[in-house]
Amino acid sequence: MRELKHAVEGALITAQGKKLNFELPQLKDTGLSDFQSFEEMERDYILRVLKAKNWRIGGKNSAASTLGMHVNTLRGRMKKLGIKRQASISIWPTSLTNST
Repeated sequence: MRELKHAVEGALITAQGKKLNFELPQLKDTGLSDFQSFEEMERDYILRVLKAKNWRIGGKNSAASTLGMHVNTLRGRMKKLGIKRQASISIWPTSLTNST
């Protein structure tokens, strides 16, 4: 806004006759496209907390307590944001499972 004011003032000072001729200053790129949406940021943060708490959602030292929300609120946010714990698969070497 300040730049527009200065452009108009400059045009008034240099005006000849009844017409103002001036160029508007170029808009600066705010870089907003570089930012995540709030929902993406919230999803990433909840995932980081869940992983740090070994996916313990409720109880003492849980993700819900760390986030400062009720466990049902956390579950609701997880559902809305599409956060699901992926099943962990353990693969044992055949030499350990087939020992005779």
